[in-house]
Amino acid sequence: MHIWQAKCMLFFDDGPTIICKSRHAARNIMSTFFSTLFLGLIAALIGATIQQRTWRHRSLMELKEKEYIEARKTVEDLSVALELRLSAQHTYTRLVLKGQITPTDIDAYKNATAVWMGSFSGIKSRLYHSFGRTSVIDFEETIQRSMQYASAVVSLGLHPGIDKLCTRDKKLFRGSEIKLSIIQHDVYKFLNELNDRISLGDIGRTKAINNLSENDASMISRVYLVRRLLGIEGNISRTYW
Repeated sequence: MHIWQAKCMLFFDDGPTIICKSRHAARNIMSTFFSTLFLGLIAALIGATIQQRTWRHRSLMELKEKEYIEARKTVEDLSVALELRLSAQHTYTRLVLKGQITPTDIDAYKNATAVWMGSFSGIKSRLYHSFGRTSVIDFEETIQRSMQYASAVVSLGLHPGIDKLCTRDKKLFRGSEIKLSIIQHDVYKFLNELNDRISLGDIGRTKAINNLSENDASMISRVYLVRRLLGIEGNISRTYW
């Protein structure tokens, strides 16, 4: 017999039974308390996780909608700006080729190119934000440089003049309208590609952030790359930029 059982029997016959039941009841109460506390913590964690994921999803959807609107506006503004620029260049080219250009016409063309160049940096910035670096490079190399080159060739007809041009430059000068038609086609193709990307949702950082196979890796955040390297949240819906 244990010592505590002997002491209890000095005072009452069923002492050991009463004390054992009391300790057993106490253990049950503590077990129930901690079980309830543990289940409550689990429920709270699950609720917090669901709430956070819901907030992330809602934030991502709102961001996608914002990027869609911005991309559409960028393409619309670029389309209008290019139309004005090419229209002015067509007029300038036609008048120079016909030998009918006047100082007023030259000033009008200079003003048109000044307006275009005034918006050029802003257009590039918006293209980068919505479509990435690759689209900016295509825009500069395929369209901007082609328009500048075509304009420079036409200007040779004024200075030094068609009669002073070499055979190669004369050929380029006379083919200026054809060159503009090619540029117009390139513009049409470029704008169509941008619109196709918008339709497919292939725009903004929300497209590239979860896709390491994107050609334009500049749209992927550094934080995301570090987290992928460490194996943390392989698919991220938060805006880490």
